Amino acid sequence: MYFISRVVGAYDIDTLIRREEANNWSDLLFLMRSSWFSRRWVIQELALAKEATIRCGSKEVDAISLFDMNFPKIRTLLSDRPGDYYAITELRPLGAKILVDILSNTFFRAADRSLFEPAKSLETLVSSLPTFETTDRRDTVYAFLNIAKDTFPKFAPGLAPAGIDIPPLTSDYGHDLLTVYTNFVRYVVASSKSLDIICRHWALPERQDMALVTKSSRGLPSWIKTVPDSSYGQPSEELNGRKNGDSFVGLPDARIYNASRGKWPEIRFGMEPSGSPSFSDSHVPDGDSASTPMATETALTHGVDSISINSQVTSRAPSPTNSHFSDRSSSSDSKILPDTPTSSSPTSPISEHHDPKYQDSSIYVKGFVLGTVSWKTDPISAGIIPQVALERLGWSRTEGKAGCHPVPDQVWRTLVADRGPDGRPPPSWYHRACLRCLVHDTPNGHVATKDILEQRSSGIMSDYVKRVQAVAWNRVVLEGMSAKSRHGETLVGIGPPRTEKDDLICILFGCSVPCIIRPWVLTNLNSNNGIKCRNPSTREQPDYYEFIGEAFIYGKMDGQAIESISPEDLLARTQEFRLL
Repeated sequence: MYFISRVVGAYDIDTLIRREEANNWSDLLFLMRSSWFSRRWVIQELALAKEATIRCGSKEVDAISLFDMNFPKIRTLLSDRPGDYYAITELRPLGAKILVDILSNTFFRAADRSLFEPAKSLETLVSSLPTFETTDRRDTVYAFLNIAKDTFPKFAPGLAPAGIDIPPLTSDYGHDLLTVYTNFVRYVVASSKSLDIICRHWALPERQDMALVTKSSRGLPSWIKTVPDSSYGQPSEELNGRKNGDSFVGLPDARIYNASRGKWPEIRFGMEPSGSPSFSDSHVPDGDSASTPMATETALTHGVDSISINSQVTSRAPSPTNSHFSDRSSSSDSKILPDTPTSSSPTSPISEHHDPKYQDSSIYVKGFVLGTVSWKTDPISAGIIPQVALERLGWSRTEGKAGCHPVPDQVWRTLVADRGPDGRPPPSWYHRACLRCLVHDTPNGHVATKDILEQRSSGIMSDYVKRVQAVAWNRVVLEGMSAKSRHGETLVGIGPPRTEKDDLICILFGCSVPCIIRPWVLTNLNSNNGIKCRNPSTREQPDYYEFIGEAFIYGKMDGQAIESISPEDLLARTQEFRLL
């Protein structure tokens, strides 16, 4: 605590980055790793405070932003102490840093530092602060209601866009976790007119000990992405370095792509009747929203001792996905539907015998199939881009070594998802940096990004490689066959780690990036062992789809997929997907 005071008072912090101060920096890093900095309710305490101080024992100092820009030099001081050197490999996921970065701009303040009005939406706060822990997982959302601009009591009533009925969002601890999360997603989609929230890893999974107490452990549907699969994992893992790539959709107030060409989402939740209006039915900005009769629906009704199945078939056009299902004979008996009965029909038995403990966890969204995954790599481990991935993207190693083969746009742009770290178009020198990385690859043709960073801590190669890691870490490089291309167009891109061959690449209306979904067919319906599922065979209609995650598809990120087809073709290809 004395040392923090010295840091605060130092005119030049470089004067303290010396070997004899290593113990002090080590102690400060230990303090910053305190679990207090990762408690979710701390965020509200600090955001609403007029002044914030850190107190430890009898010592007290101002809460300040510490050594962010100098972290690499400070970490070097600890290089001879492996325990300290590897304790924090990157400051970005550290709770203490996030608190300073986010909370300094959470409220607009008057000259006397009193609160004026909140500056960030509820969606932004939940998406920006996913790794902050809370005992009651419902507080993943509820902890921010009093500091978000759209739910702040004084300002919320006048924030709804004209003509849009946004469902109110208030804390209700009588709701179970799935209900709270579903209501949050419903609210976000209505208020933002975007489906991007289903791509972000924002939700804290239910605590097992709490699930035993409440007897409500049902798992979450695939369209609610959880924090353990985020860039740096759950709070207990955040200091171990990067775990996954950064989100392609970015934060709510900084949209990066526009794959669905600004089309609003067409979505309905769970037990809403098929004839009820979706969010976008009466709010389409350009009047070109397409809709088709919905797919065959399967109503699942949960009884006390058994699960019965009722199917209600509605008239529909042939599914445009039928021709893209190959015969996958592998049965997925290990996959069991979540313990939540679902219904999409107002006449289904669940309407007559509804148990409030259970609810339909499906959402129905509209979009169209862009293509089918035909090939993919294993997840890119430790940031090593394999040679086979580079070749599939279009890189010729032999010609490149000879210096007569420029790096194709498809290669260097795909590896950085065609954006810089700020979400803007990539700088022109990325092309040159990529060529240097490829020419200086390992003997087996792979590009080891971690090795490059250890050898070159700065420069264009370093900046480029850091962006490649943020995009490709633990993701797969994929190829896909276009659904409707007469010329057999091959799609290339980067997808989530669980991507498999024959998954579908889709454009979902309201989502700013393409998505990967997986079709499933229910099976063993008369078995006492529960409902199971398998991959659909050729021309077999899926019962539902699993949402695998967001993807980058080269040349399809800014509305090209929609712009390249006529309104009539778009209407014919549009279908409703049941995501569970």
